[in-house]
Amino acid sequence: MHLITTAPAMTELTQPRLARALSVPVTSEIALVVPLRRPARKHILPHARWGAVAVEDTCLPWSDRDVAAVAAMRRLRSHGFGERMLGESAAPYAVLRAVPARRWPAIFEDWDHLSPYRHVDRWWALALLATKPTRGTARV
Repeated sequence: MHLITTAPAMTELTQPRLARALSVPVTSEIALVVPLRRPARKHILPHARWGAVAVEDTCLPWSDRDVAAVAAMRRLRSHGFGERMLGESAAPYAVLRAVPARRWPAIFEDWDHLSPYRHVDRWWALALLATKPTRGTARV
């Protein structure tokens, strides 16, 4: 993963740095290159575009809407919802029951916020990577 700027500079991104980079809209001064498959494909850099995130053979624009959706995913993951669970159309009760009922409306709102993204495979894989919990991350 790399962050490229007009400075010019290219910085290797760790997962936490990727999360920070995607917590704001991607501006025309930067380009992100994020291989989603392992082993990483080496031909993604030629697809890089200013103001976008290059993944596999395409570029994804990254706007306020994407930032809000990733924030929703991050909040859901902090409650203990895993990658497979997030792909479901409804929040699994097995995790939901461990969350205080007063927080359920916010969880349902975040869950609905992700609905349009669940079938955009490359966006979804990028968001899962950016929100992957780091070791020692505590549940809310």
